[in-house]
Amino acid sequence: MNLLYSRIARLKPHQRPAVDVLCFLILMGVALLAGCKKNRDQIRAGKVVGGSMAPSFLGQHLFFECRGCHSTVSTDLEQSNQREHLICPFCGTLTERNSCAKRPADAVEIAIGSPIERWDVVAFQVPGLDESGIKRVVGLPGEKIEIRDGNIFADGRLLQKPIAAQRQMRILIHDSARTDLESPRWFPVNPDQSFEFNQEGSFQFGDLADEEGGIGWVEYRHQRCYSRRTDRVPESDLVPIEDVYGYNQSIARDLNPVSDLIIELEVVPASKRQVCWLISHRFGEFVFTVDFDKRRLRVSNSGRPETIVEMDESSLALPVMRIECSCFDHQFLVLVNGKTVSQFPIEQPRQERADTEIRSTRLQVGSRGSLTINRIRIWRDLHYLAADGMPGSTQLFNTTTDGYVLLGDNIPISVDSRHWETATVSGQQIIGRILQKTE
Repeated sequence: MNLLYSRIARLKPHQRPAVDVLCFLILMGVALLAGCKKNRDQIRAGKVVGGSMAPSFLGQHLFFECRGCHSTVSTDLEQSNQREHLICPFCGTLTERNSCAKRPADAVEIAIGSPIERWDVVAFQVPGLDESGIKRVVGLPGEKIEIRDGNIFADGRLLQKPIAAQRQMRILIHDSARTDLESPRWFPVNPDQSFEFNQEGSFQFGDLADEEGGIGWVEYRHQRCYSRRTDRVPESDLVPIEDVYGYNQSIARDLNPVSDLIIELEVVPASKRQVCWLISHRFGEFVFTVDFDKRRLRVSNSGRPETIVEMDESSLALPVMRIECSCFDHQFLVLVNGKTVSQFPIEQPRQERADTEIRSTRLQVGSRGSLTINRIRIWRDLHYLAADGMPGSTQLFNTTTDGYVLLGDNIPISVDSRHWETATVSGQQIIGRILQKTE
């Protein structure tokens, strides 16, 4: 390098600017190469052990494709060995355990020394044990964390997950493309509604026969498909969506109704048509309408003034519009083709609705005019429980200046901050942040 500078010194003045630029680029290249090597040295490969983070991250497990609805199902290896048949959580069809495939644990990449944020999944040294594990960060240093009503509170404030964390943590409960046709989930609300559901999972809405310009609704009716097919309730009855895990096949416990859902619609936009969806739970009834011609989203809530949100042209640029609507953590998020178009809090009324059937969220999808919806999927949020697992129980954690509260996504079986003698994990005990699954 000294030789290089001595030669530069002998150059004529008009030649030096170009050489200075060249030297700068060389030095930048050396720095980038050194940084890349450093980053590579900070990435460590790992394997998931156990099912405490299911279904996001899985240890060794069994896998099968349901012959009833063709859904793919993963189940805990140790629990599955206690049963002769495994149950599809989506349709209730039984599959012989011996016919299932054994799958290896998920491989992951761990970023050593990476900054830690809430909702990150981290690898860490388990307090009091000579072993490592992975959990999700829910509490940060210096916070007072509380588990209450299935939610997480920090310093008395309900924590609201960003959409990226919601997508990672959500648990699928229905996919119209993976439905047992012998047990449909969607039913017309109006007998005059022309409605067809085909084998590929798409919906074809026709015009209402008796009301020009009216909305034809179909309603989702959940079924308990995680015990035995004979346990199903009549199709006319509404049952709550509950915090069941298809991954856990041999655990008996009290289940809890879950109100926080995400519904996703894959809609084919059409002129002079509107797609609608209704979400009704203990905090009120919300109706969402997308007008394709006016590029507007309208939101109405139990007689309150209607909210209108203008949508940009990119919302209709694709042949299929993907609409996501989340009501996780007492807020609504509406996204179109991955872009947030509306976000607002769900205000708790002074007195919750007394309807006995509204123990869980009720969902309807509708159309004003003939319309095609290619696919509908529904997910639920995690329902956090205290260490005793009892409905209604609460639990408090007071973190230290360097303490993190870690919980597993598979709430019923995870051993985590709720159970450790020292509830929090220090920053020194955290190995790194889980980046992604690897093949």
